[in-house]
Amino acid sequence: MASRDLDDLYPPLKKEAVKALKIAKSRGLKILVTNTWRAPGEQLALWMQGRKSLDEVNRQRRLHSLPKITEEENKKVVTWTRTSYHNAWPKAMAFDFCVVKDKKAVWSIKVDVNENDIPDYDEFGGICKEVSTNLEYGGDFSTPDRCHVQWKNGLSIDQTKKVVKRQASMVGNAMVERKKVRGFKRLKNWILSFKKRRT
Repeated sequence: MASRDLDDLYPPLKKEAVKALKIAKSRGLKILVTNTWRAPGEQLALWMQGRKSLDEVNRQRRLHSLPKITEEENKKVVTWTRTSYHNAWPKAMAFDFCVVKDKKAVWSIKVDVNENDIPDYDEFGGICKEVSTNLEYGGDFSTPDRCHVQWKNGLSIDQTKKVVKRQASMVGNAMVERKKVRGFKRLKNWILSFKKRRT
């Protein structure tokens, strides 16, 4: 399952994110971090949404403990990439966020909770850029992603994608191996408990 924990962020990114969140709060913005680290399989499930059949999407979502979606929800593409800064290992190099109003997430990009005539998503993106030149706001992308902030690491997007893809592959393989080991341990424990009951 995807993480919302700031401790799962690349440490320099976490430091800057905490600063940005404090400034936002001082300006009357309530920002909730909705995602930090995300498993490669979860990223694939999100990428499949709007591109694959509902059965295929929900099968992939189920594998990663994500709730099922409806046919209507599957009409919308929710990500443009199969590999993401969220998949960097061991710490995510991106976080997603939402604006909160009356204790509820507001996804409208026009929301202006603090009533200063600046859309809150863009305002928080601007705060992030004020805090550090290493923070990149998704609202500035050629295909805007206004609920996304990522760490600029000095590499081009293509170079970063190669690094993230390689790391995601390593993480995926490690997770499969860990599941095999866990399954083996469960089987071994079950056999031992069965033997104890028989004696």
